[in-house]
Amino acid sequence: MTDEAARVKREYYQKYQQENRERLNKYQREWRAKNPDKVREYNQRYWEKKAQLACV
Repeated sequence: MTDEAARVKREYYQKYQQENRERLNKYQREWRAKNPDKVREYNQRYWEKKAQLACV
């Protein structure tokens, strides 16, 4: 992908997210409520990785 195409794609997604902020946030809240195990696993992996990077 060219730099120009990547820039246009990034701008498109930023605009989409701004225009659909409430709907996307609602979807994310619902998904997290339905998948607490996945959220817990993700958070655990995130903090373990962050701790390893801090120790280096």
